[in-house]
Amino acid sequence: MMASNLISVLLAVATSAVVVPGARLANTHPASVAIERTSVDTDTARPAASVEVFSNSAIYLTNIRDARVYLLDAMEVLDSELSVGLPANERDAQAILRRRLHALGAAALASRTKSAAEGIVQSARYGVDRIPAVVVNGEAVIYGVTDIDVARAIFQHSSRQ
Repeated sequence: MMASNLISVLLAVATSAVVVPGARLANTHPASVAIERTSVDTDTARPAASVEVFSNSAIYLTNIRDARVYLLDAMEVLDSELSVGLPANERDAQAILRRRLHALGAAALASRTKSAAEGIVQSARYGVDRIPAVVVNGEAVIYGVTDIDVARAIFQHSSRQ
């Protein structure tokens, strides 16, 4: 299949995707946002060097290799894991929670909470207002795509326009 046909197929599959050039434009109404040229005086697409994905644990993502995935509900998931089946008695619940935290380990707990906080901060920095959202090279936000290869292709196609 020729590259242009492949791009057309990928774009057809991702018809619900909205590309917002310039991450700061994320608050613009999607219907009024045009895909702008992201490369100057070149016929080649700019590579998707940096890919950040903003999602939650309920959304199934594919082809996430080489992408930084932030699950924006990570703190809620951790809270649910630690709170499941806790008794109503506060003293017993605290004892069980301490054992669970100890079993999880300080390093794992720190890593999970740090990652969750980073996702929230980054999504606010980019102005991400819905998920799933894929931020490419810190300059374009692509909404509604769960296959990260499709998001990369959309970005590369839009950078050629």
